[in-house]
Amino acid sequence: MSDWRKRLQPASFRGVPFKVDSDSSPVGRDVVVHEYPRKDKPYVEDAGRKTRVFRFPGYVIGPDCFDQRDALLAVLETAGSGELVHPWYGRMKVTANGDCTASHDRREGGMVRFDLAFVEAGELSFPTVKPNNAKQVQTSAQAVSTSASSRFADALAQVNMAKVKVNNITSSISSMYATINDNLRPLTSLFSSTSGMINSIMNAPQNMAGMVFGTLSDLERSFSSFAGSGSSIGGSSAAVQSFAAAPAPPGADAGKLHSALVGLLQDASIYNGLLDTAQIPVVSAPDPAGSVPDLDTQLAQQPDGADAPITSDIIDVRDGLNDAIHAVAMSAAGDHYLVLTDARQAANLHLSNVARAGIRLISYSPLATTPALVLAYRLYADASRAGEIVSRNKLRHPGFVPALPLQVASK
Repeated sequence: MSDWRKRLQPASFRGVPFKVDSDSSPVGRDVVVHEYPRKDKPYVEDAGRKTRVFRFPGYVIGPDCFDQRDALLAVLETAGSGELVHPWYGRMKVTANGDCTASHDRREGGMVRFDLAFVEAGELSFPTVKPNNAKQVQTSAQAVSTSASSRFADALAQVNMAKVKVNNITSSISSMYATINDNLRPLTSLFSSTSGMINSIMNAPQNMAGMVFGTLSDLERSFSSFAGSGSSIGGSSAAVQSFAAAPAPPGADAGKLHSALVGLLQDASIYNGLLDTAQIPVVSAPDPAGSVPDLDTQLAQQPDGADAPITSDIIDVRDGLNDAIHAVAMSAAGDHYLVLTDARQAANLHLSNVARAGIRLISYSPLATTPALVLAYRLYADASRAGEIVSRNKLRHPGFVPALPLQVASK
C-alpha cells in the first residue's frame, strides 16, 4: 500500500487552487422507508446510490488573497460543471451549488475563508425510442393475412364453381398438396391428403382463406435456434415458387380457381415466413472479459449453450424471403402490393439487424490433427467453445479435428 501522504493532491476547481484542511460528504444508498399500520418492520425501497455532495471549508491566503478570492469566485459562479481536484478523492466532474459562501475577518488579515459545496455532475439524458422491429414484422404479417383473405374472396367471386370439374383440378391440387407436404407442413393438419384438399375446395371454397390463415395463426411458435428458424423461413420462401409452378388446369373457371388458390397459398407461405421471422431475436454482443481464465477453469465451467446467428446464413434467409415476397407483389393489385411491400421492408430491416449482430465465418486449417478443446482455446482463448467447432463442421469425434479447412467463427 502506498503512503497516504503521497496520495494527497492540492485542491483546485477549474484550475484555480485553494487550501483545504478537512471535508465531509454523505455516502451510502438513497432509500425510501415505507411504514405500515400494525407492522413492526418497515419496507425499505432502494432508490439508488445517494448523490454525493462534497462539503468542506477552504481558504486562500497570502498578500494577494483578494486576487485569489476573485479568481475562485469567478469559477464558482461559472455555469455548468467543472473539474474539482479533491485532496482525498482526486479528480471529478462537479457543479458548485448555491451553498458556497465567502467570508472575511479583519483579525485574519491576508486570508479569505470559503464554505464550499459541490454536487457530482449528472448526465442529461432523455428517453429514446427504439423501434420493435420484430413486432412490426408481426403486425405486417396480420396485414398480409387480412389483405390476402380479401384478395381471395374477390378472385373466388369470379369463379362459377358449378362449372369446375374435379378431374380437371386434380393434377393442379396434387402439385399444391405436394408443396404443402414439403414446405408448408403446418397445413397438413388441415388437409390430410390431396383428396381431402379437393373436397374442402369443392364443398366450401369460401372458407379456405379462414381455415388456412387460422391454422397458421393458431400454431404455437417459439424460437429454438437460428438454424431452425432459418430453415422454416427458407421453406416458406421456396413454397412461393413451388405453388407458382403448379400446372394450370383446362377450363376457364378451373383456371380462375387455380389462380385464386395459388395466390392464397403464396400469401399463406409469406404469412408463415413472416411469423417465423418475428420470432428471431436480435442478440447482443457479450461484454468483453476482463481477463482470460486458465484452461482448467474453463473446462470446469458449463458452456451456456447459447445459439448465435451466422451472418451469411441470415442474409441468405433474408434475401430468399425478400425475393419471394417481391415475386408475389409484382403480380398483385395495388392495395395488396403495398401491403406486401411494407411486409418485405419490415422483414428486411429485422433480419438485417439480426445479421448485423451475428458472427462471421472464416476458413481455418489446423496444421495437424488437434483436439477440439485445444483448437477452441487456441482460436478464442475459450475451451468451452469446442462444441461450437464440432457441431458447425459436423466432426465425428471432438478429440480428433482433422487438418482440413474448417468453418470457424471470426471472433
